[in-house]
Amino acid sequence: MRLIKLLARSSQLLLLHLSFLLIALGGVTTWLTARESRVALVPGMPVERYGVSIELLRFQTEYYPGGDVPRDYVSYLLVNGAEMTVSVNRPLAVGGCRIYQQGYTPEGCSIVSIRQDASGTALTFIGFALFFIGGLLSLFRRRRGVAVAIVVAAFSTLTVSASDLPTVSEAEADSLARTQVVYRGRVATFSTVAHDFMKKVHGEKYFCGLSAERAVASIWKFPEQWSDATMIQVGAEYRSFAEFFDERGRYLAPGDASVDERVGLMLLLRSNQLFSEPGEADARLSAAQVEGEIVYNTLPLTLIAFVLLFIAAVTAFFASKWGRIVGWVAFLFQLTVILFESWLSGRGPFASMFETLQFLAAAVALISLLIGGLRGVGLLVSGCMALVAHLQAMNPIVTPLMPVLHSPWLSLHVSLVMTSYAIFVVVAILALQTRGGDNRCRQLLRVAVYLLGLGICTGAVWANESWGRYWGWDPKETWALITFLIYCIPLHLRRPSRWWYVVPLLSVAMTYFGVNYMQSLHSYG
Repeated sequence: MRLIKLLARSSQLLLLHLSFLLIALGGVTTWLTARESRVALVPGMPVERYGVSIELLRFQTEYYPGGDVPRDYVSYLLVNGAEMTVSVNRPLAVGGCRIYQQGYTPEGCSIVSIRQDASGTALTFIGFALFFIGGLLSLFRRRRGVAVAIVVAAFSTLTVSASDLPTVSEAEADSLARTQVVYRGRVATFSTVAHDFMKKVHGEKYFCGLSAERAVASIWKFPEQWSDATMIQVGAEYRSFAEFFDERGRYLAPGDASVDERVGLMLLLRSNQLFSEPGEADARLSAAQVEGEIVYNTLPLTLIAFVLLFIAAVTAFFASKWGRIVGWVAFLFQLTVILFESWLSGRGPFASMFETLQFLAAAVALISLLIGGLRGVGLLVSGCMALVAHLQAMNPIVTPLMPVLHSPWLSLHVSLVMTSYAIFVVVAILALQTRGGDNRCRQLLRVAVYLLGLGICTGAVWANESWGRYWGWDPKETWALITFLIYCIPLHLRRPSRWWYVVPLLSVAMTYFGVNYMQSLHSYG
């Protein structure tokens, strides 16, 4: 039995270290053998690269309805005699090459890159897969219950005063709030549209004391008068809709995809295209569901859910019995919120990353409560997932994201990385409370390093789809790797000092905050 355990441990370590070797070998192979050509395609003038013939038939910029804010860039190509389409985040694979939409010129030429790197990418991605398997087996070996929980977790000012603006009455806004509209593919209340719009565009539900319903209804009814209202969030400041257009009505692009999206939402609302009236075939909400949406939009349910889970986790670390009780309360509350949302939408909680994260947070909490052991760790992971879900609820998807951000890898990548950062902070706090890094710190650190590694891997896959390369030594990528390597050191030390759990937080801070002051492809606002 002891020999079997030893062999099992050796196989896990072998997989992990073999994954690092393959990733490094893949990187070297890419460096030595990859070929890439960046060309500006002119209609009617074919070019040939690496045995692939490409001719631009036409280039098209897709805009948000009602204005000239760009939403996507599409090139219609003739590739080796066949008509094909390439756009941002949707590369073409032809003849061992991949073609990526990179940009365009003011003259209407399309800028694409043709990349050839099958061997290096394949080796690297095999390494990613081995890292996932090896790390998973390692977590199972340590704490089966925590491993299950973590696997589940991984899938988952200056303003214009309102008195200076024309507004609808409170009675009109209250009546309009209960009006049913078609929004994001389903029938919902105007209240839901208003709250999503305000959280996305303004960052808060209220503007100058006006409720979301009253503010959005006023913009909709008096679009021109509201053009100068400084309510569009740009970093820590606010700007008006009018500031993004010159005297001829041409859009002044701020160079920030998230701001482009907010301006686009204003255009949709002003042009009456953000929502529509239900048709005869559309299923209407019941009176109870209408009132339920009003209540849901008013109460901070997602905030309460993650706060309860974090309280349960902290309590479990110091008083296991009370932690279990609070944990069950938090789980039941999260489950109630999920059931409430499912009743309002008329379907299960799996249609979006926000809903999936909530479901998985509840699942993690339940597993932790039933299995025991490191109950606090499981509840902590559950709380981190509920926190990410809450942050997504505060930044809802109202319209399609800018192309580079409109990817299923985005939510998974960000969720993994942010959860690992949260656990790094908890590890540091626990280490400071003890004379040395105890076993809890090592166990938590193992989980956090694994999640960060998965976050880096998923980010690389996403970059390969969006930018045409899985690694480019961008400041964000580089510091994420540095953070990963630094935190690997105490995992290889027999008795690491507690400072090995605390000082590396500086690297986390640099990765999360510091690189924002550098020129980076990760600067999305």
